[in-house]
Amino acid sequence: MSRLFNRLKRGGRGVIVAALALPVLAGAAVGAPAASASTQCQWQPLSLQDGWQSEQSAWNSGDPAYCIDNGFVYLSGSLAQPSNGSGYFAGLPQQAWPASNLYLSVYTFAGTTGAVTIDSNGAMYAYGGKATQFTSLAGISFPMATLETGQKITPLQDGWQSADSQWGTGDPSYYVSNGVVHLSGSVYNPVNHDWYFAGQLPQAAWPAYSQVINTYTYGGAPGQLLVDKGYSGSPPTPANEVDYMGAADDANSYGHANKYTSLAGITYPAAGSVETHLTPLNGWQPGTDTLETNGPSYFISNGVVYLDGGVINTGSGAVAVLPPAARPTHTLYLTVGTGNSNWYPAVLQINPDGSMHTYGGPPSVYNDGNFTSFAGISYEAGE
Repeated sequence: MSRLFNRLKRGGRGVIVAALALPVLAGAAVGAPAASASTQCQWQPLSLQDGWQSEQSAWNSGDPAYCIDNGFVYLSGSLAQPSNGSGYFAGLPQQAWPASNLYLSVYTFAGTTGAVTIDSNGAMYAYGGKATQFTSLAGISFPMATLETGQKITPLQDGWQSADSQWGTGDPSYYVSNGVVHLSGSVYNPVNHDWYFAGQLPQAAWPAYSQVINTYTYGGAPGQLLVDKGYSGSPPTPANEVDYMGAADDANSYGHANKYTSLAGITYPAAGSVETHLTPLNGWQPGTDTLETNGPSYFISNGVVYLDGGVINTGSGAVAVLPPAARPTHTLYLTVGTGNSNWYPAVLQINPDGSMHTYGGPPSVYNDGNFTSFAGISYEAGE
């Protein structure tokens, strides 16, 4: 993994890998100003089934809910299942069904990696890790089935193929809407070739900065997707800019990304989107370098907040504070990756007062040689 990360640091086709087993929940901040949400996002409660119940009263993390906004479905809130039962927790109405089955990694209780799957008939399941003790739905989004078909990511490279025929999860595709790229589908590599699966992406799918994003891989193992804003020549100039996608395991997984990597629910600001930089606090430093990664920043599109960039792990306490327009109503527990030579899961907690905290990786990664990425995190303002 160190070689892959170093390749990214040099601006080549490198990838770092992580995902989502997160530590125990922390207390939530309350009494913050309400955020400014999209007027199109009218939250509707989910009717929980089979013993699942909301965890809002315990953690101020929101009641389970969904909304439809500009052709995309958003989930919110948290849940637990105190008594024994199945993983099925709710069904979405037909207008909110996805076109294909979705496999998503999520934050669960006490530092574990869990998963939420959403079938094409709207049935939703939570399992893995300590999902029955706490499962976060914060930040989950996907295109509704009636949205115009996305553009396929093609050709795939180095032995990678669509995993749709095996899992009904759709071909790897992208949508561009209001300055944001939304990915969907899945890939796998039966011959275990390189991590790199797509190159010279269509310009519409280029990111504003290199993206290092957590995702679901085979069996629910944490993995990570890289959308690399690199350069094909020297010196680097926009004229020889190229963009690649790659997928691989985190430090604790072994070959799971090649068996199956989900692109479902992955979003990032498109090139040309104007991001607002955040000022790191308490000794944290911007994670910028010469390779087009970015310090902590955000972009608001149609009432949805998209985080980007990251920080060098030199601080403690709050990383930054979001302005009122980018704040959630409830405490969000989200998954990010941290590390350098290896990549590990960590927590991003966003409180209603806008304060952002990251923690929960191994002690060895909290030093000035390691990086924590916020790329790929999105949520409705006011969620």
